[in-house]
Formats: sequence, structure tokens, C-alpha cells
Amino acid sequence: MEVCAFIQDIIIKNEGDTDWLAFEKNSSNYIVISYLYPILRFKFAKNKKYIIAEKSAMKKKNFSFEPCTMSEGGTDYIRIFFDSPFELEPLAVYILNAYKNCRESALKYFSYNKKNEYEIEHSSVMMNSLSVEEVKVLLISAEKRRADKLTTGAVIEEKAENQPVYFRRTDITINPINDRVPLSDIRNSNNWDKGFDDGFPLWERGDELRKIGDTEKAIHLFDKARYNGYCAPALFESYAMSYRALKDYDNEIQILDEGIEREKEYGGNVSRLEARRDKAIQLLCKQMEDKKKALEKQEKALQRAATKKIAEVIPEKPAGRAILQLSDNIGSHKKI
Repeated sequence: MEVCAFIQDIIIKNEGDTDWLAFEKNSSNYIVISYLYPILRFKFAKNKKYIIAEKSAMKKKNFSFEPCTMSEGGTDYIRIFFDSPFELEPLAVYILNAYKNCRESALKYFSYNKKNEYEIEHSSVMMNSLSVEEVKVLLISAEKRRADKLTTGAVIEEKAENQPVYFRRTDITINPINDRVPLSDIRNSNNWDKGFDDGFPLWERGDELRKIGDTEKAIHLFDKARYNGYCAPALFESYAMSYRALKDYDNEIQILDEGIEREKEYGGNVSRLEARRDKAIQLLCKQMEDKKKALEKQEKALQRAATKKIAEVIPEKPAGRAILQLSDNIGSHKKI
């Protein structure tokens, strides 16, 4: 609510009205700020807080960020990380523009649908609005929290600890194994319509198999669809979902690389494919890290077993030192 109050304060300070401004947590735990239509979304996820914005919001601003997931809008959008609401001040212009666009659309809607105003005004969404006094109280609370953290140095420590590790395509090398034909051998490469007619039915049957879990056969049909010249985002997304199910991230990344390049040639939007690839990259890096840890654990176990085996073979040295035992016979003794 402190973040909501900060954003509402930006709008008020710039002479914006808050007649239809409201806040709501949706089923995916995003806080949605709306003026009849959604303006912004932000989320308090595990160990990190971020607001979703278009890439343009990052121009000449020093934020920690990463691309959004496909469900968050794809790579046309980014997650901007923050700790205190006051860190969002550099986004004030972006927030205001988003607010103005939604307000304009809302007012147009009401001009044609006045009878719906009462229903919307008394909806559950509008119950989550803030009064001017509530905004003041929440901002005082946020300022106190920020001051306390600055005093103790907790902000710096928390940021260093919670800074997400994000890997890009240039950070990794992949080793995919598959039987796909090279692009140069694809049929109908210069005839999109013919490629669609010959390949679409194969993709369609393959996607039906993918949905029921017959992944290997599905990939085989996708390969045939691709070979016959079918080239559409749906094909590459189906490929990606199949390889994701198999945890074969090398092949997933490779086919998405191809899909992105081919879609760019046709002038298509590749943000969904890029978002899928970004996720696959993170999963591959985690998979590699898990394998590394498992190998290190296995090596330590083997070292312990080898040390134990050596200890069983080599007799234990007696503790202390040997002494002479004397007998009653003069001049006789033995070592023990």
C-alpha cells in the first residue's frame, strides 16, 4: 500500500484526478493499479520487489532490471527492481503518461456508457482506493522505514543479498543433439503459402500429441512440419514447450534462436519467443549448477570412501613409544 500511495501521490502532485483510480491484487499476486483500465503492475515476490514497465522506461535511468516473462508481456517489457517506493521517483514521467493514456480511454468509455458508471463506482475494485489522508499516513510510514534501513545499513546489505542473477544468451554455450534438417534443406522456403499448406496439418497433429504427453512423437511431427516449410511462431512455441517438458534446454534454446531469427526476417514480433528463451537460459544455467554441485558431492563421497579404505588396510600405529620390560634374570630384557 505504500507503493500504491507513492504512485497516487505522483498523480496528485501533477494535477491528475483520482476519481477512478483503484488498486487490486489479482490471482497471480500482482498489484494492479488502474484507472478503469490497468496502468501498472508490480509484485512483491520472494526476496525481490519489481514493477513491470515498457523498455522505454529504462532510458538514461540507473535501475537493476531483467526481461519479463511471457505472461508479463514478453521482452517488450522489463522487471524494474526496487526496495523503497521512493526509488520509483525516476519513473514519474512514465507513470504519468501511462495514467493519462488510461484516463483518456476511461473518459471516452464513460461518454458512451454512462449507465455503467454507478456499477463500476460500487464494484469491488473501487473499494480499494485511497483517500488523501491515507496517502499521507502511508508515505510517512514508508519514509520511516527507509530512514531506519539507511541508519542500519540494511538496504545495502539486502540489495546485495537479493540481487537476482540473470544470464543472457551470450553468457552460455549450448550443445543440442537432434535430427533436424539444416535450413538450407527446408522445402518451400520461398513459398510461405505452400509451406503452410504442407506443414500446418503436421504441426496440428503434433501439438495434439504434445498436449497428451506424447512428446517424442510430437517433436518428430514438428520436424516434419518444419521440413515442409511451415514457419510460424506457433511451431517454435510448440517445439519449446515439448523440450521444456523433457528438460532439454539446449534444444529449446536452439529452436527458439532459429524462430527468433526467422520471425525477424518476416517482420514479426518476437517478444514471446525471446521471453521463452530467456526462461530456458535461466533453467539451463540452474541445471548446470545443480549437476556441478552433484558432481562435487559425489567426488567428496568418493574421497571419503577412499580414505576409509586406506585406513582399513594400513595397520594402526601404536600410541606412545616402546619401553623396555625388565625380568628377574640379570641382564635379560625384552621390548614391548
